[in-house]
Amino acid sequence: MKQTNQFFPYPKKCIILPIVTTNNIMAQLTTISPAQYEVLNMLSCITQEEDIAALKNVIVQFLNSRLQKEIDRLWDSGDLTEEKVAQWSHEHMRTPYRPRV
Repeated sequence: MKQTNQFFPYPKKCIILPIVTTNNIMAQLTTISPAQYEVLNMLSCITQEEDIAALKNVIVQFLNSRLQKEIDRLWDSGDLTEEKVAQWSHEHMRTPYRPRV
């Protein structure tokens, strides 16, 4: 088992990545959430391309599951209906562009 401690519960080969601004000054950790901090620490150990691809797949599956649950909740509550989905297919949601001068 890899050695860890109470302050850094990841294997010693993991590196805490500093958050650096353009002036090369350490940013305040309050700019990221505790969850983001934990994820960054864990991700510093992933170096193999196949591990990165596998992690992306897991994250996509997780987000898909959460999205599907929210869609099901909206459908069950009546906030999302077939009529509303059909209405979306006719909406023009493009960003308006300024004419070129």
